Amino acid sequence: MRTGVSTIDPVVVVGAGVAGLSCALTLAEAGCPVRVLEAHPVPGGRVRSLMRDGRTVGELGPSWVWPRWQPCVAGWLSRLEVDTVAQHEHGDGLIERHRGLPPVRAVLPGQDGIRRVVGGPGALVDALMARLPSDSVTTGSPVTAIRTDGATLSVEIDGGERIAASAAIVACAPRIALQHIAFEPALPMALSKALQTAPTWMAAQAKAVAVYGTPFWRETGLSGRVASSVGPLVEIHDHCGPGGEPAALFGFVGVPAADRHAHGMRLHDAVLAQLGHCFGERALQPVALHIEDWSLDPRVCSAADRTGTPAHPQVLPPILREPSLDGRLRFCAAETAAVGPGLLEGAFAAGESVAKALLAARSIR
Repeated sequence: MRTGVSTIDPVVVVGAGVAGLSCALTLAEAGCPVRVLEAHPVPGGRVRSLMRDGRTVGELGPSWVWPRWQPCVAGWLSRLEVDTVAQHEHGDGLIERHRGLPPVRAVLPGQDGIRRVVGGPGALVDALMARLPSDSVTTGSPVTAIRTDGATLSVEIDGGERIAASAAIVACAPRIALQHIAFEPALPMALSKALQTAPTWMAAQAKAVAVYGTPFWRETGLSGRVASSVGPLVEIHDHCGPGGEPAALFGFVGVPAADRHAHGMRLHDAVLAQLGHCFGERALQPVALHIEDWSLDPRVCSAADRTGTPAHPQVLPPILREPSLDGRLRFCAAETAAVGPGLLEGAFAAGESVAKALLAARSIR
């Protein structure tokens, strides 16, 4: 329902990931003019899909949701009319403990409530985009500065264009915002420190997706799940669509970023060899094998993320959820969320809460 909120200048949202788009949609549905600027050539942020013949065959970013335990995700799935399917966990898993020895079949513990989005998380991005005004999202537009003199607020894009804004919401990872955007006046020292010390979830990680003609591992009673201490994939999971089609496996690469960069194609060969070792000769002939190395994307992985120790994000200091520049600047990313930080749950929670806070502040004024 629209509340009649109106401004001369739009609210500018920096970043068209799930947090930015859900924030923008919440504002737009309340009648607030909004413009979203995305540095990448396509929207989605860290939601990225492996496409083949015009359809999604693999998810290169987030893979799962837990609607039973994630109220924000559950609410947005319903609102966007996007379906989910249970993660395939039927059958035995495999454990790789020693290099050169066959993996051991075992029953691995399940993850209660784990589900996958039908069509991949990209379906969430598509649904958000479809509900926004058609001219509200501009891709290929890296923001370089946010400036205010107290009376006006401007958002500058690489190339020199300036957009007058009533407020700016920075919906990219905190470290990325600090690395790529100049703020005038300078941000308070405590806020800058909080931004700099906030790890970007999965930023330095890599994910491999292998696509096959059929889910042949299921024929032998395997779930497709592997826990490995020898790698290069430390985890492998069944990644098939509903009914086993399209058929795929995916895994998290356990090789540090610096070693991945040094080895290049040898990592591709090592991943293929591991799949063959676990699932047999048929696994050596995927229709496609793609390794998405997020550490190579400077708009996702900062220098600090590339060299830091990976850790699941914790709830960060409240200062990251508080307004700055007289209430005209707010930060909004999965990492800044008060619930589910780093996950899709956190992205939706951050986007919705920041939008509602801005709308509430305006109604008070």
